[in-house]
Parts: sequence; structure tokens; C-alpha cells
Amino acid sequence: MYQTLTNAPFEKSLLLVKVTDPSLALRFRHIGVFEGMELIRIKEDVKLQPIRVGGSKGDAVIGGGMSSKIIVRLDDGRKSSLAEMEPDETGKNFLVKSILGGRNAREMLRSRGIET
Repeated sequence: MYQTLTNAPFEKSLLLVKVTDPSLALRFRHIGVFEGMELIRIKEDVKLQPIRVGGSKGDAVIGGGMSSKIIVRLDDGRKSSLAEMEPDETGKNFLVKSILGGRNAREMLRSRGIET
């Protein structure tokens, strides 16, 4: 039985069969989500708080919405959004894998010494 993610049950293993919107499919690929992957729709609310990150040119405060769109790869190989990083994860050597924002997001990060 096929259904949209919006109507899919919570906390159940789901197989991503097809993404019909080409733009959304591209955005998913940028964050490492591909057709054929198993997903779980989480019931808990995501609380997006602003976060502070440090770059070579100083600290930057990134809004919760933007921090959820920045995907990083940490030194241990895990992928995470900035919003999901734990406070004790310094991420001093993390690599920004992708940003689901526009040019302004990239320019803001570069201005603080965070390369994308």
C-alpha cells in the first residue's frame, strides 16, 4: 500500500518508494535521502531553537529554521543537522555537507569563516 509521508503512520518503518516533485527529490538527495531508503516518521515535535556556532572569523547565531537545513558530517562519520547536534559536540572539524537554504545562507556562513 502506497501513501504520502504526511499520511504515513508514526514510529513505523517506511520504504521511500518515490518522490514525485523533482525539486524535493533533489533536496532530499542533497541531504542523503534516496528512493529505496527506510525511513521512520517521528511523532515528537521538533523544537527549533537558535544556535551559536564558531567559525574562523568569530561566532554566529543561526536561527532554528536555518540550523535544521544545514547538514554536517562530524569527525566520527555521522551526519546530523546543526539543530540536532548535542551541546557537547563541538564540531570543530565538521564539514558542511549541504544547505537547503539559498545563497544568503551560504554567504552568512562564509562571512563567519564556515565554508560550505
